[in-house]
Amino acid sequence: SQELKDDEWERYKHFYGVDEWLRYRDLGYTGPRYGWGPAPPDQYALHTVRQRLQAQADPYFLFFITQNSHYPWVPLPQMADDWRSLNQPAPDPVVGNQDAIDHNVRRQNYLDAVDYELRMLTFLILSERDDDTLYILVGDHHPPRVSRKEDGFETPIHIISRNPEFVAQFEQLGFSPGLVVPQNDQGERAVAMRHEGLYSLLMRSLMADYGLPPANLAANLPEFLPNGVQLDSLPLTIETESISRQP
Repeated sequence: SQELKDDEWERYKHFYGVDEWLRYRDLGYTGPRYGWGPAPPDQYALHTVRQRLQAQADPYFLFFITQNSHYPWVPLPQMADDWRSLNQPAPDPVVGNQDAIDHNVRRQNYLDAVDYELRMLTFLILSERDDDTLYILVGDHHPPRVSRKEDGFETPIHIISRNPEFVAQFEQLGFSPGLVVPQNDQGERAVAMRHEGLYSLLMRSLMADYGLPPANLAANLPEFLPNGVQLDSLPLTIETESISRQP
Protein backbone atom coordinates (compact mmCIF):
# COMPACT_ATOMS: atom_id res chain seq x y z
CA SER A 1 0.00 0.00 0.00
CA GLN A 2 3.07 2.27 0.18
CA GLU A 3 3.29 3.58 -3.37
CA LEU A 4 6.26 4.90 -5.28
CA LYS A 5 6.28 8.48 -6.46
CA ASP A 6 4.90 9.12 -9.93
CA ASP A 7 8.32 9.81 -11.47
CA GLU A 8 9.61 6.49 -10.11
CA TRP A 9 6.60 4.68 -11.59
CA GLU A 10 7.39 6.30 -14.93
CA ARG A 11 10.96 5.00 -14.84
CA TYR A 12 9.68 1.46 -14.17
CA LYS A 13 7.10 1.85 -16.93
CA HIS A 14 9.77 2.87 -19.40
CA PHE A 15 12.09 0.02 -18.34
CA TYR A 16 9.47 -2.73 -18.60
CA GLY A 17 7.62 -1.30 -21.59
CA VAL A 18 4.14 -1.67 -20.05
CA ASP A 19 1.13 0.17 -21.37
CA GLU A 20 -0.42 0.77 -17.95
CA TRP A 21 0.42 0.31 -14.29
CA LEU A 22 -2.49 -0.66 -12.07
CA ARG A 23 -1.59 0.48 -8.59
CA TYR A 24 -3.04 0.16 -5.13
CA ARG A 25 -5.03 3.36 -5.59
CA ASP A 26 -6.71 1.84 -8.67
CA LEU A 27 -8.17 -1.10 -6.73
CA GLY A 28 -10.67 0.92 -4.70
CA TYR A 29 -9.88 -1.28 -1.72
CA THR A 30 -10.82 -0.25 1.83
CA GLY A 31 -10.69 -3.62 3.62
CA PRO A 32 -8.01 -5.17 5.84
CA ARG A 33 -4.52 -5.57 4.40
CA TYR A 34 -2.23 -8.52 4.94
CA GLY A 35 1.45 -9.37 5.28
CA TRP A 36 4.01 -7.86 2.96
CA GLY A 37 3.05 -4.37 1.90
CA PRO A 38 0.64 -4.68 3.67
CA ALA A 39 -1.53 -5.67 0.73
CA PRO A 40 -5.14 -6.49 -0.17
CA PRO A 41 -6.11 -10.14 -0.60
CA ASP A 42 -4.72 -11.44 -3.88
CA GLN A 43 -8.16 -12.85 -4.68
CA TYR A 44 -9.66 -9.36 -4.60
CA ALA A 45 -6.78 -7.70 -6.45
CA LEU A 46 -6.65 -10.20 -9.31
CA HIS A 47 -10.41 -10.31 -9.89
CA THR A 48 -10.64 -6.52 -9.76
CA VAL A 49 -7.87 -6.07 -12.30
CA ARG A 50 -9.23 -8.77 -14.60
CA GLN A 51 -12.69 -7.21 -14.55
CA ARG A 52 -11.22 -3.82 -15.44
CA LEU A 53 -9.06 -5.14 -18.28
CA GLN A 54 -11.84 -7.23 -19.80
CA ALA A 55 -13.92 -4.06 -20.07
CA GLN A 56 -11.11 -2.17 -21.81
CA ALA A 57 -9.36 -4.40 -24.32
CA ASP A 58 -9.15 -7.85 -25.83
CA PRO A 59 -6.70 -9.47 -25.98
CA TYR A 60 -4.53 -8.28 -23.10
CA PHE A 61 -1.47 -9.46 -21.19
CA LEU A 62 -1.46 -9.11 -17.40
CA PHE A 63 1.56 -9.61 -15.16
CA PHE A 64 0.83 -9.93 -11.44
CA ILE A 65 3.08 -10.70 -8.45
CA THR A 66 1.17 -12.48 -5.69
CA GLN A 67 1.57 -10.51 -2.49
CA ASN A 68 0.06 -12.81 0.13
CA SER A 69 2.70 -15.50 -0.50
CA HIS A 70 5.41 -13.16 0.80
CA TYR A 71 6.75 -13.09 4.35
CA PRO A 72 5.42 -13.18 7.09
CA TRP A 73 2.63 -15.44 5.65
CA VAL A 74 0.30 -14.85 8.62
CA PRO A 75 -2.45 -14.03 8.96
CA LEU A 76 -3.81 -15.03 5.56
CA PRO A 77 -6.95 -13.69 3.89
CA GLN A 78 -10.00 -15.90 3.78
CA MET A 79 -11.20 -17.28 0.45
CA ALA A 80 -14.58 -15.83 -0.48
CA ASP A 81 -17.28 -17.17 -2.79
CA ASP A 82 -17.76 -13.59 -3.96
CA TRP A 83 -14.44 -11.71 -4.13
CA ARG A 84 -16.27 -8.38 -3.85
CA SER A 85 -17.27 -9.24 -0.27
CA LEU A 86 -13.61 -8.95 0.78
CA ASN A 87 -13.77 -5.17 0.37
CA GLN A 88 -15.34 -4.37 3.74
CA PRO A 89 -13.79 -1.59 5.87
CA ALA A 90 -11.81 -3.11 8.72
CA PRO A 91 -8.46 -2.58 10.46
CA ASP A 92 -5.37 -4.50 9.37
CA PRO A 93 -4.87 -7.73 11.35
CA VAL A 94 -2.09 -7.84 13.94
CA VAL A 95 0.92 -9.80 12.69
CA GLY A 96 2.80 -10.33 15.96
CA ASN A 97 6.48 -10.98 16.64
CA GLN A 98 7.66 -13.37 13.94
CA ASP A 99 11.13 -13.83 15.49
CA ALA A 100 9.56 -15.71 18.38
CA ILE A 101 7.95 -18.31 16.12
CA ASP A 102 9.47 -21.79 15.89
CA HIS A 103 11.13 -22.54 12.54
CA ASN A 104 8.82 -25.47 11.77
CA VAL A 105 5.79 -23.32 12.47
CA ARG A 106 7.13 -20.57 10.21
CA ARG A 107 7.77 -23.12 7.47
CA GLN A 108 4.21 -24.41 7.78
CA ASN A 109 2.93 -20.84 7.56
CA TYR A 110 4.71 -20.51 4.24
CA LEU A 111 3.20 -23.76 2.95
CA ASP A 112 -0.23 -22.54 4.05
CA ALA A 113 0.34 -19.34 2.07
CA VAL A 114 1.25 -21.37 -1.03
CA ASP A 115 -1.91 -23.44 -0.53
CA TYR A 116 -3.96 -20.24 -0.32
CA GLU A 117 -2.45 -18.94 -3.57
CA LEU A 118 -3.08 -22.20 -5.42
CA ARG A 119 -6.69 -22.33 -4.25
CA MET A 120 -7.17 -18.67 -5.12
CA LEU A 121 -5.67 -19.12 -8.59
CA THR A 122 -7.73 -22.26 -9.20
CA PHE A 123 -10.86 -20.30 -8.33
CA LEU A 124 -9.82 -17.51 -10.70
CA ILE A 125 -8.99 -19.85 -13.58
CA LEU A 126 -12.19 -21.87 -13.27
CA SER A 127 -14.23 -18.66 -13.31
CA GLU A 128 -12.70 -17.63 -16.65
CA ARG A 129 -15.19 -17.88 -19.53
CA ASP A 130 -12.79 -17.35 -22.44
CA ASP A 131 -11.52 -20.67 -23.80
CA ASP A 132 -8.45 -19.00 -25.33
CA THR A 133 -7.14 -17.59 -22.04
CA LEU A 134 -3.62 -18.73 -21.16
CA TYR A 135 -2.29 -18.75 -17.59
CA ILE A 136 1.41 -18.97 -16.78
CA LEU A 137 2.31 -19.54 -13.13
CA VAL A 138 5.98 -18.88 -12.45
CA GLY A 139 7.72 -19.65 -9.17
CA ASP A 140 9.99 -16.74 -8.23
CA HIS A 141 12.38 -18.04 -5.56
CA HIS A 142 12.46 -20.01 -2.33
CA PRO A 143 11.89 -17.91 0.81
CA PRO A 144 15.22 -17.48 2.65
CA ARG A 145 13.59 -17.50 6.10
CA VAL A 146 12.40 -21.10 5.79
CA SER A 147 14.15 -22.77 2.85
CA ARG A 148 16.92 -25.32 3.36
CA LYS A 149 19.97 -26.11 1.26
CA GLU A 150 18.49 -29.46 0.27
CA ASP A 151 15.42 -27.68 -1.10
CA GLY A 152 17.55 -26.59 -4.05
CA PHE A 153 16.97 -23.54 -6.20
CA GLU A 154 14.48 -24.94 -8.71
CA THR A 155 11.06 -23.30 -9.00
CA PRO A 156 7.99 -24.50 -10.91
CA ILE A 157 6.47 -23.14 -14.10
CA HIS A 158 2.90 -24.15 -14.91
CA ILE A 159 1.20 -23.61 -18.28
CA ILE A 160 -2.60 -23.75 -18.01
CA SER A 161 -5.00 -23.65 -20.93
CA ARG A 162 -8.34 -25.14 -21.99
CA ASN A 163 -6.78 -25.99 -25.37
CA PRO A 164 -5.57 -29.63 -25.05
CA GLU A 165 -3.54 -29.50 -28.28
CA PHE A 166 -1.71 -26.39 -27.07
CA VAL A 167 -0.91 -27.94 -23.68
CA ALA A 168 0.25 -31.21 -25.26
CA GLN A 169 3.17 -29.40 -26.91
CA PHE A 170 4.84 -28.80 -23.55
CA GLU A 171 5.06 -32.50 -22.70
CA GLN A 172 7.17 -32.97 -25.83
CA LEU A 173 9.55 -30.30 -24.51
CA GLY A 174 10.08 -31.91 -21.10
CA PHE A 175 7.11 -30.70 -19.07
CA SER A 176 5.08 -33.09 -16.89
CA PRO A 177 1.30 -33.08 -16.32
CA GLY A 178 0.06 -31.92 -12.92
CA LEU A 179 1.45 -29.72 -10.16
CA VAL A 180 4.21 -32.05 -8.97
CA VAL A 181 7.47 -32.49 -10.88
CA PRO A 182 8.40 -36.19 -10.91
CA GLN A 183 11.79 -37.40 -9.66
CA ASN A 184 14.24 -39.60 -11.53
CA ASP A 185 15.76 -42.85 -10.22
CA GLN A 186 18.28 -40.89 -8.14
CA GLY A 187 15.53 -38.87 -6.46
CA GLU A 188 16.42 -35.73 -8.39
CA ARG A 189 13.87 -33.49 -10.03
CA ALA A 190 14.33 -32.89 -13.73
CA VAL A 191 15.12 -29.32 -14.72
CA ALA A 192 13.35 -28.60 -18.01
CA MET A 193 14.46 -25.00 -18.52
CA ARG A 194 15.62 -21.76 -17.01
CA HIS A 195 13.39 -18.73 -16.61
CA GLU A 196 15.31 -17.15 -19.50
CA GLY A 197 13.86 -19.78 -21.79
CA LEU A 198 10.23 -18.84 -21.16
CA TYR A 199 10.02 -16.33 -24.02
CA SER A 200 11.22 -18.75 -26.70
CA LEU A 201 9.00 -21.49 -25.23
CA LEU A 202 5.87 -19.38 -25.49
CA MET A 203 6.64 -17.92 -28.92
CA ARG A 204 7.22 -21.39 -30.36
CA SER A 205 4.10 -22.86 -28.75
CA LEU A 206 1.78 -19.98 -29.60
CA MET A 207 2.98 -19.90 -33.19
CA ALA A 208 2.59 -23.66 -33.57
CA ASP A 209 -1.01 -23.70 -32.42
CA TYR A 210 -2.32 -20.27 -33.36
CA GLY A 211 0.04 -18.58 -35.78
CA LEU A 212 1.15 -20.42 -38.89
CA PRO A 213 -0.64 -22.29 -41.69
CA PRO A 214 0.00 -26.05 -41.34
CA ALA A 215 1.98 -26.17 -44.61
CA ASN A 216 4.62 -23.78 -43.26
CA LEU A 217 4.60 -25.00 -39.68
CA ALA A 218 7.72 -27.16 -39.47
CA ALA A 219 9.97 -24.81 -41.42
CA ASN A 220 9.06 -21.59 -39.63
CA LEU A 221 8.79 -22.45 -35.96
CA PRO A 222 11.32 -20.56 -33.83
CA GLU A 223 13.74 -22.62 -31.79
CA PHE A 224 13.03 -23.39 -28.14
CA LEU A 225 16.01 -22.19 -26.10
CA PRO A 226 15.74 -23.80 -22.63
CA ASN A 227 18.54 -21.59 -21.27
CA GLY A 228 17.51 -18.46 -23.11
CA VAL A 229 19.95 -16.38 -25.12
CA GLN A 230 23.37 -16.43 -23.49
CA LEU A 231 24.69 -12.94 -24.06
CA ASP A 232 28.25 -13.86 -23.12
CA SER A 233 28.33 -16.46 -25.91
CA LEU A 234 27.23 -14.09 -28.68
CA PRO A 235 29.97 -13.00 -31.09
CA LEU A 236 31.13 -9.47 -30.52
CA THR A 237 31.67 -7.40 -33.62
CA ILE A 238 33.50 -4.10 -33.38
CA GLU A 239 33.35 -1.94 -36.47
CA THR A 240 36.17 0.51 -37.03
CA GLU A 241 36.57 3.26 -39.55
CA SER A 242 39.81 4.59 -40.84
CA ILE A 243 39.96 8.37 -40.68
CA SER A 244 42.49 10.23 -42.76
CA ARG A 245 43.58 13.52 -41.28
CA GLN A 246 44.70 16.21 -43.63
CA PRO A 247 47.68 18.32 -42.53
